[in-house]
Amino acid sequence: QGVFASPDNLIQGKVAGVQVINNTGAPGGASTIRIRGISSIRAGNAPLIVVDGVPLSGGSTQPGLNNALGSTPGDNPLNFINSADIASMDILKDASATAIYGSRGANGVIVITTKKGSSGAPKIEFNTQVGVSNMLRQIDVLDAAGYRSALKEYNLSSGDFGGDVNAMDEITRTAFTQNYNLAVSGGNENGKYRLSAGYLNQEGIILESGFKKITANLASSF
Repeated sequence: QGVFASPDNLIQGKVAGVQVINNTGAPGGASTIRIRGISSIRAGNAPLIVVDGVPLSGGSTQPGLNNALGSTPGDNPLNFINSADIASMDILKDASATAIYGSRGANGVIVITTKKGSSGAPKIEFNTQVGVSNMLRQIDVLDAAGYRSALKEYNLSSGDFGGDVNAMDEITRTAFTQNYNLAVSGGNENGKYRLSAGYLNQEGIILESGFKKITANLASSF
């Protein structure tokens, strides 16, 4: 239940021994996933993620930017998957993970299986979700008169630009999230198919922040 921007949100706080921590509050931002805590000091601690039998590299899914202008904030490598397309997520924590995937499974394995088509008449699925985000508690800041009084008290001659606004109201907002998903599936004894598309627009409570995602998936078997 709820609006989820990334598949790792589906297991956050719901699986024993699995920690999912959002690195930043930015929509679509990178997450840290730990299965049974930290097991290595010098090597990586991220679990192996396998989608429909294909291991993921665990890197960002967006182009990097590393020059004089700065660097691109890390995003979630699972952002390219639509949460509505997931049929199941299995967590392998013990030696069974290593036995199947070798040393790559030393930190645990997250196995994601996506939905497939089924025999029968074509079936259309459509769902939409809408959410609202607000700051839980506003931070008390000085008004214009109080700020100018503080500047005078500390004998500061700079910092007064003549404004008279509530700083928190100027940089925050009520953020809306929209999520739409459409899928068509069907098939017969000769083959099955499932075609899906999704659109997610998640605004951040900080102005100019947000995350948009458009996904498309075709699953077929013959």
